[in-house]
Amino acid sequence: MGAVFEMSLASGLGFELGLKAVPIDRATAEISRVLGIDPLKLIGSGALLIACQERSESSVMKKLQSNGVQCTRIGKFVPIRKGRALIRNKKRTILKETSIQDELWPALRKFQS
Repeated sequence: MGAVFEMSLASGLGFELGLKAVPIDRATAEISRVLGIDPLKLIGSGALLIACQERSESSVMKKLQSNGVQCTRIGKFVPIRKGRALIRNKKRTILKETSIQDELWPALRKFQS
């Protein structure tokens, strides 16, 4: 979610992000569970977020997949007046935050002596 938020800020657009569509690696999910953090609020270093015209989506995804690159449609960018929204179980929640902090740093502070 951090990368989507950053791209939204940089482009001046809002977004609709389908939370269940975001792929989460099993190891990331387990570590997040142990640390008590939301894996969707981790900054995805090494992850690549691609935005393209909706009419190009199918060809972009086919090209990536034919070259062994896993890709998933997780949402779309929308005019900012529609806000920055998270979609879960068809329920739309508008974010009020103007930035997102990586969940990892507050979790790691708990372990500092």
